[in-house]
Amino acid sequence: MNRGPMFFVVVSMAASAAAQTQLSWRPHRGVQAQFVPTLAWDEVRDRVVMPGITGRGGAAFEWDGTTWFERQGIGPSFEPRGQPASCYDSRRRATFVFGAGIANDESWAWDGLVWQRQQLAQSPPGRVMHRLCFDAALGEVVLLGGLSLIGAGAILDDCWTWNGVRWQPVAGTLPPPRHGHAMAFDRARSETIVFGGYGDTTRGPLFLADTWAFAGGVWRQVASTGPSGRYGAAAAFDRGTGTIALFGGQNAFTLADTWEWNGTNWRRIATTSTPGPRLDAAMVESPTGRPIMFGGSDHDFPRSDLWQRDGTGWTRLHDDLAPAHRTYTAMAYDLARNSAVLFGGRLTDVPLGDTWLRSSGRWQKQAPANSPSRRAFLAMAYDIGRARTVLFGGLGVGPLDDTWEWNGVDWRSIATPVRPSARELHAMCWDPLTGTVLLFGGQSLGETLLGDTWLFDGNTWRDVPGPGPSPRVGASLATDLPRLQPLMFGGATEVNGTRAVVDDTWRWTGAAWGLARPLAAPAARAFASLAYDWRNGELLLHGGTTLGRNGMGFADSWTWDGAIWSPVVLAGAPAIALQPMVYHVADQQFLTGFGMNGQLFLPEPMVVSTGPAAATARYGTACGSAPELLADDAVPGRRLALEMRGAPPAAPALFLWSIARANVPIGGGCALQVALPAVSQLAIANAGGVAFAATDLAAIPALRGAVLTAQAAVIDGGSGPFGVAVSRGVECRIGD
Repeated sequence: MNRGPMFFVVVSMAASAAAQTQLSWRPHRGVQAQFVPTLAWDEVRDRVVMPGITGRGGAAFEWDGTTWFERQGIGPSFEPRGQPASCYDSRRRATFVFGAGIANDESWAWDGLVWQRQQLAQSPPGRVMHRLCFDAALGEVVLLGGLSLIGAGAILDDCWTWNGVRWQPVAGTLPPPRHGHAMAFDRARSETIVFGGYGDTTRGPLFLADTWAFAGGVWRQVASTGPSGRYGAAAAFDRGTGTIALFGGQNAFTLADTWEWNGTNWRRIATTSTPGPRLDAAMVESPTGRPIMFGGSDHDFPRSDLWQRDGTGWTRLHDDLAPAHRTYTAMAYDLARNSAVLFGGRLTDVPLGDTWLRSSGRWQKQAPANSPSRRAFLAMAYDIGRARTVLFGGLGVGPLDDTWEWNGVDWRSIATPVRPSARELHAMCWDPLTGTVLLFGGQSLGETLLGDTWLFDGNTWRDVPGPGPSPRVGASLATDLPRLQPLMFGGATEVNGTRAVVDDTWRWTGAAWGLARPLAAPAARAFASLAYDWRNGELLLHGGTTLGRNGMGFADSWTWDGAIWSPVVLAGAPAIALQPMVYHVADQQFLTGFGMNGQLFLPEPMVVSTGPAAATARYGTACGSAPELLADDAVPGRRLALEMRGAPPAAPALFLWSIARANVPIGGGCALQVALPAVSQLAIANAGGVAFAATDLAAIPALRGAVLTAQAAVIDGGSGPFGVAVSRGVECRIGD
């Protein structure tokens, strides 16, 4: 009976799992919300490509119509930085990117496997908010406008074309200067169309509403009426209607209207369903022929949702996939429901009020009937005895003094006549001895430091007077479960009228604070991450800052065993502060929220894992026409995809999955390179000669270190034995 590839992985976990490695920091897997995303449709491979996210070391995300895959490229590391633009270069069969690098002037190409930087004698000047489009009639990539990052930041009016070898400037009449415009190739009329953008007010209106066409190397204005003037609109050709679809953007308002360009004029489309208002979303053609649109923002909040144009409106393919970038958030681990709970924070200067859960390696946005108000600088703790996550205070319009509980489905406000005063930057954790949530310190309105201690039993708050730590903010507080006592380290207090960080360690006995005097301790700091390690029975402390909330961060880590602080080396550890951290028991790894390093925020959550990193390796030799077999990273809880290239169009293809390598000759110089028994999957190569197969990996932490092997074969008409061409083998190590 064919039980699928996962059957082999599960039965072989004990035998195949690699030895545990040291703790290491890694970005969490998955697409992130972005203010200005960029997409390209790879027509040959039938995948929508999102070329890289800053800090991900060359990763590209690809959408196959069902799932986002993260693929680590080989070759030079591609770091997008800034706001690069992309399009698919059909002539060169690669996704082309311009605007990367420190100076935002680098050109790169991605073929689904390799990032290759284009080494050029001449290049357009660096810029952001420009647009790229592949002009199929010209056979070249067209670049128009953008915003210069040199000096005062001029709005550009230049146009360039890329022929796969060199950039060439376009002479003659050009559209007026602009950035943030919409740009798409009109397949029905074989010309590139540009609409709107943010203009140069010394030469025209602020929000442009003109439409230009580029054909035969010449620009001409084709309309001055249609959608209202705007910038940040998204556009792509819709093969279902033979028109260019345009959505949203911003002028005095953030917009959510849909328009179509038919080659002569614009027509507004009444839609039965629509994405929310947004600007700077990315829209491209897709394998279905209908445009898809990803992300963007409603000016303040970036999105990671995906929509597809349909006959009467828009269909949501998926909602937001991860929390938007933020700082000053809070997180707790819900042990009863095996999920991390994240709430609030701040995006730029705007407080947030969204609730997210992370389980099985994925984030899921919640829609509770009730919710705390928007806030940052809050504190949360999980009450193990009552299976509730408790939230108190924070900063909204002003400091807050309300108490809320999360039960896994909804928030409930707890009205308590006696409660701590309104505050922010306080610390909370669970106290096992009293079965209550412990709260300490923070600061009140006017940034007055607080040094009071409170206990919450689910119904009432109780003030616990007595000597203890000095008033402070940014203390690190977590429950040391083997010792049944909360432990607090450091923070920022007042010393001679000046804020200063401290390095003291305090234990809470259930009734009073006691100063611990370890022989060694981390350097004085505030806003360090501290969480209990359920695996080792110790507390892990990481990072922190010397200068309050905006200081430069530490990158060191320490463990506490109940008596001694010991330094520990974590590979890839960032210098970071103000970063909530929990140990995710179900995933068997630490999970961190967003943090700060100086004035910069870490753009995404990370995991601290004991398992190996996911990795792929090709081995053996191919035969016949030698099709190429590629694999995405294998991560528990995610889909693992195989991609075979070089097949004849529409040819039947066979994929084999196993749990070990082999090398069994089968004739004609070919070899079976996966061990038997193996699981088979059949596929048909698309028009570009690419075939796909996939399997879903269970969200089982014990899979880390196990391996899957795969090989593919395709009927190619006689170049190999029996008219079959066979690929090399691919080994996928499952990891983080």
